[in-house]
Amino acid sequence: MFPTFTKSSRALVGLFALLVGSANAAHPEFAQRSLVFPGLSFLGSNLVKFTQRTANISTWKSGFLPKQCFDEAKVKGFSPADMEAFSITYDDCGEPWVFCRHVKSQTGKMAMVKQFGRLPVGMRDFVRHVISFPSSRPAPYAFALTGPGDIVMFGDASNDLTIWAHETAHCMDQHSGARPLGDFHRTETWIDAFSADTGVPDEYAKTNQIENFAQNVVVAMYDKTNNAKGGIWEAPGGCYKVHRIRHQLQTVLDYMGHRFEQTGQCARGQVLTSSPIININEQQGIKRRGIEKRTVLSLANVQTAETEFVDVTVPREDENVREGFTKNQVSTCLGAH
Repeated sequence: MFPTFTKSSRALVGLFALLVGSANAAHPEFAQRSLVFPGLSFLGSNLVKFTQRTANISTWKSGFLPKQCFDEAKVKGFSPADMEAFSITYDDCGEPWVFCRHVKSQTGKMAMVKQFGRLPVGMRDFVRHVISFPSSRPAPYAFALTGPGDIVMFGDASNDLTIWAHETAHCMDQHSGARPLGDFHRTETWIDAFSADTGVPDEYAKTNQIENFAQNVVVAMYDKTNNAKGGIWEAPGGCYKVHRIRHQLQTVLDYMGHRFEQTGQCARGQVLTSSPIININEQQGIKRRGIEKRTVLSLANVQTAETEFVDVTVPREDENVREGFTKNQVSTCLGAH
């Protein structure tokens, strides 16, 4: 059965930064909650299993963008003319994703394709566009427009898969497949699980239930991926008190655990609606003349003949070392929960 929703969903969720201590002040309901981890970035390199995956990239002609990319660039103070768009078709999905990035973004095209492609297809289903902008901040940050399923990133998000998983989790939160459509974190099912626990994953999770749910998805994803090695209960680096979030963790696994499988095919058309393609010059003419008349475009109209083949295979994990900890060191946590 699907969980019961208690309130309608939100369209935009808060910023996620990788700076330690960057979270907002804790929400009152989290004040007495204990923390299980010092942060989740250390899980990044073991967040997904070794998986063979490839992608084909088709560059768009200059001057064409998804409308969401055009609008987001304008809102953020960037020129749409400095944005580039490209379609990515992964070998586990016949329908392409469309990304766009500012030409000065610290996250390169290939990094975007590889990091997103390393997420299981069941998670990628919930994302429509990823949009990348440059930033002068020392660490990357991002937010999700969960209604349309878009992720907007700033700075260099090339090296930490947890930021990609976290923002995708926000989109999963709203488009979880439950009906009526609404945020999973507002359901009685989730609130009951939260109430039964005494902790949250980390400091950032104390911001509110939106961020708490997303951080729990990252933890659950790690647990599912590393199940044969003891899962999150034997995460490297210490003997963590995972039992303090066991009900939240189990709820994510019960309702969304199948989304963390690295096999399977996509079902994107069942979740999201594509953003219209616009001609930047035509759009500027509409603004000057005040006449809303736009040419209807398709991917066939805007994609160039230029294509790139990319290997996005998840690297093999060293069987003896996990983030600098040997198997013997990790196993010392057995029975310490």
